[in-house]
Amino acid sequence: MSKQTAFQFGDFRFLPGAQALLYKGQPVGLGGRDFDILTLLVTRAGEVVSKADLFTYAWPDYIVHDHNLKVNVGNLRRSLAELDPSME
Repeated sequence: MSKQTAFQFGDFRFLPGAQALLYKGQPVGLGGRDFDILTLLVTRAGEVVSKADLFTYAWPDYIVHDHNLKVNVGNLRRSLAELDPSME
């Protein structure tokens, strides 16, 4: 993925190569794991992404409990929905 690659969804602009998420042009703060999860989900939009794929991408070389994924996905959803309620 090049540094120039950008994804648009709603009023969000996601630039994974620059590790940036913008909402209406303003930066959105995300944690590292939240950013990793969003990167995988956005780059594979329209596909089913398994829990195993999410764990492998966000926690490479680590064994983590399912709860970690649940918490991080919840945080990501909450962060997006706080800015744009249509994201719920």
